[in-house]
Amino acid sequence: MMVLFTIVCLPVSAQVANFNIPDTVCVNTPVKIQNTSTGGSTYFWNFCSGSLFSTPVVSNLGNVNGALNLPSFLSMAKDGSNYYAFITNNIGQLVRYSFGNSFLNTPIAFNLGGLGGVIPNHTEGVQVIQDINGWHVIVVGGTSEISPRIVKVDFGSSLANTPVATNWGNMGGMDYPHDLYITQEGGNWYGFTVSILNHTVTRFDFGNSVGNMPTAVNLGNLGSLNRPTGIFATQDNGNWHVFVTNEGSNTITRLDFGSSL
Repeated sequence: MMVLFTIVCLPVSAQVANFNIPDTVCVNTPVKIQNTSTGGSTYFWNFCSGSLFSTPVVSNLGNVNGALNLPSFLSMAKDGSNYYAFITNNIGQLVRYSFGNSFLNTPIAFNLGGLGGVIPNHTEGVQVIQDINGWHVIVVGGTSEISPRIVKVDFGSSLANTPVATNWGNMGGMDYPHDLYITQEGGNWYGFTVSILNHTVTRFDFGNSVGNMPTAVNLGNLGSLNRPTGIFATQDNGNWHVFVTNEGSNTITRLDFGSSL
C-alpha cells in the first residue's frame, strides 16, 4: 500500500530586533526610543555591555592605604579616560580614589582630610558634578552643635588637581543633612538633601553652574518624614518625582513636583 503525504510550507515571519534612537542627546534629557522590531510578541531590551541579571563577581578591595575611617557616602565619575570615586569619612574627611583607566583596577586612595576645617565633622552626602566651570565635589554634613553646612570642593579642569574648598554654611535650615542628590533640569542645577534631626527636605538652586553659591529653601516636613536618610530624584513622562527613605518609620515618601523641580 502506498501512502502519500502532502507537505505544506507556511510562511514564517522573521524575528528582527531593531529600534530608532537619537545619536546625540543632552545630559539628563529624556531619550525617546521607537521600537521597530518585527516578528516578535514579547521583548527584552538590554542596552548595557553587561547584565544586572548575571551573578556578580565580588571583590573586597579592603581599606586601601588605610584612607577610610567611618565611611558614609560615595560618588563616582569618569574624567577623560580616568575613573575616580569620592568617599566621605564621617569624622570630617574627604577621600579620593583614583582607579586609572578602569574601575577594575586596584585604586590609589588619598585622604584629602578636612581641607582646612571646611569639611564638617559628621560628614555625610557627596556628589561629583562636571559643568561649564569644571569639576566640583559637593558635600553636606554637620549637626546643630557643630554647624551644619554645604561645602563646595573645586577641582577645576581635572579631578586629579589639588582642590580648593569653600564653606557655604548652613543653607535651608539643615540639621544633620544626610544623602545628597544633584541634577540638571534645562539650563539649571538643583540639589536636594534630607536632614535626619529636624525631619525636613532642603532644595538648592545653583543656577547654571554648581560652582555658584546656591539659594536654598527648606521645604519642611513633607509626607510624614521621620528621620529621613536617603533621597533620589527621577523624571518619568515629563514629571519629576523625589523619593525619600525614612529611618524612623521604615517608610518611603514620594514628592511629586510635576514638570519642574
